[in-house]
Amino acid sequence: MTELNLVKCGKLNDIQGLGNLPYITELYFTCCTSLQSLTVLPPNLKKLYLSGCEGLKSLPALLPPTLESLNARNCISLEKLPNLGHLQRMTELILVNCSSLNDVIGLGGLLDIEDLNFSGCTGLETLIVLPPNLKRLDVDGCKRLLSLPDILPTNLKHIFARRCESLEKVQNMKHLQSMIDSIFKNCSRLDDILSVDNLFWLSLISYQGCINMARADHTLQSLIMPPFSEYRPDFTLVTPKIEIPDWFICRKNDDPIHIDMPHTSIQRFIGFMICFICTSSFPSYNIVIDNQTCSSIYTHKFDNGSHTITDEVISVVIQVQKQIPMRGGDSIKIYGSPASGITNIGVYLVYKPSDENEKKDDKPAIIENVK
Repeated sequence: MTELNLVKCGKLNDIQGLGNLPYITELYFTCCTSLQSLTVLPPNLKKLYLSGCEGLKSLPALLPPTLESLNARNCISLEKLPNLGHLQRMTELILVNCSSLNDVIGLGGLLDIEDLNFSGCTGLETLIVLPPNLKRLDVDGCKRLLSLPDILPTNLKHIFARRCESLEKVQNMKHLQSMIDSIFKNCSRLDDILSVDNLFWLSLISYQGCINMARADHTLQSLIMPPFSEYRPDFTLVTPKIEIPDWFICRKNDDPIHIDMPHTSIQRFIGFMICFICTSSFPSYNIVIDNQTCSSIYTHKFDNGSHTITDEVISVVIQVQKQIPMRGGDSIKIYGSPASGITNIGVYLVYKPSDENEKKDDKPAIIENVK
């Protein structure tokens, strides 16, 4: 026997002799609601799965060094885990809705962990260090989490931090050059702005529902994202409602923006910066760039998430690289759909630097208005 699976054993409160089962590599406890502790585990265990064990308070003080996967879900009484630092073979750590858990020790020693999920761990207060090769971090619903580690793993690509009501700041992310998306949604105390200047792969950063940012002295100009990158076709920034800067060409309500592309500098033109203010009641919006001169259309879709049911007003800024032919004198029409959800829309044209010295200094793409 290599696997032991106990399901809905509601009266089971203890299990003896697991340490004498050297051939057991996988252990499953599902909805064993009276199980309070596991004092010892099989010595060669590779996978431990715990789901709905509502009375379980602790795991053995020393976990088997062979353990590769620890998956605990809805274990609402689990208060602490033993030090995980010696588990060199561990590749998966999932702790979901373990609401009594307030700390996890030894994460820095988990060299092969790339995906870490602490969603719904409402008692988790600190994460001092993370696995060094981590690529994805999910702390959704960690209501007591005050901050993320001062130094985040350099390979980190995805951060999901929704409904982290106590989260006040996130440290500088300049070194996270693999970062693709960072979602801080409904983190009501967050008012610290992430520096994203060097994140050329970044495609989305969302502060939707972070009401402290709307109260603080932030403008869209101070939140403007990093320069265009040949590796990133577009970029999206979402914030609570912040007014469109006056250096955008702006229209209200459902009026489209009409631009005649300048003849000068057209060779340096690389894309559009578009800002719009909308309600969150629609699951998605389309921003349409229509070159009416050559009958070419590009549509950029902003996905707001189908789960959104409030009428929160948000500001969205997108950077869109040149996706359709553009020539000097072309007539461009830019508008949003559905128009009923958009109250304001603005656009700015972005160009490559004209001075060779600027290019050598690796300065960002300059932004020029339409005359």
